[in-house]
Amino acid sequence: MLKGYGHPVESDLEDPLELRELTVCTDDPAFVRALGEFLIGAAGEMDEAGRRFGHRHFRDARKDLWRPEFVDFIVEWMDRPGATSRTCDR
Repeated sequence: MLKGYGHPVESDLEDPLELRELTVCTDDPAFVRALGEFLIGAAGEMDEAGRRFGHRHFRDARKDLWRPEFVDFIVEWMDRPGATSRTCDR
């Protein structure tokens, strides 16, 4: 299962909006590679921690690349539908 959520730019919404798609716009292939490495690393942490995983932010993992004007990518654990525990907190 995969869902995407986000906050519009300059919005003060408390709850994020569910997204149908996400487009990454950049002219920097190294950034795209770093994002891929971040996602692969988060997947490994999910494998190890299971439901204890919580969440990870790209901005924290790659402080060398991330700038305040960038969108932050967050990987968060979500139980499958029908599970009796927490979901993606949405």
